[in-house]
Amino acid sequence: MRPREAARRLTGITTPFGGLSFAPPTETEREAAHHLITFLEDRRVLYNPSDLEEREHCVRSVLEIRRELIHTACQHDRAGVLGAQLRAMAAACRKFLDAMQRLTIQDRFALRPGSFGYGAWVFDSALGELRGVIGIHVAQLAARYDVDVGEELATILPAETTAADETELGDDWQGLGTRN
Repeated sequence: MRPREAARRLTGITTPFGGLSFAPPTETEREAAHHLITFLEDRRVLYNPSDLEEREHCVRSVLEIRRELIHTACQHDRAGVLGAQLRAMAAACRKFLDAMQRLTIQDRFALRPGSFGYGAWVFDSALGELRGVIGIHVAQLAARYDVDVGEELATILPAETTAADETELGDDWQGLGTRN
């Protein structure tokens, strides 16, 4: 087993008297992860520039994503890794939808394409947060279950850190933004 593969399967570390525990993914989980990532690859709301999208359609798409996440989560162990990630992604969808629900009727008018204002700002902020959370979980699912991610959906995955990035940051990485 390669170290990278082992890291994907690591489920816990017990110290000082215990060791490592591994829970290999089941074939059912792998199939569910593959199905979900394929489903998400067809959701433009996750990767298209927001100004190109009809914002009300985006809200409907997020509703569909949440419905699929909940449906898939119901078929898997709630305490398992897959179940936890599905619930976290569904919670991100719910947070986005809650933000849209809190807009006043006047603010919702600003959800039309090309319009600006508070409603558009709330939409763009909530969408960016949703994409970030979904991107992190898709990256984890892809790594854990060895699933390829399509090029468009891959645009929301976290950037990879390289050795050059770590060298450049050095020991002062925690102090970023505090220097004069």
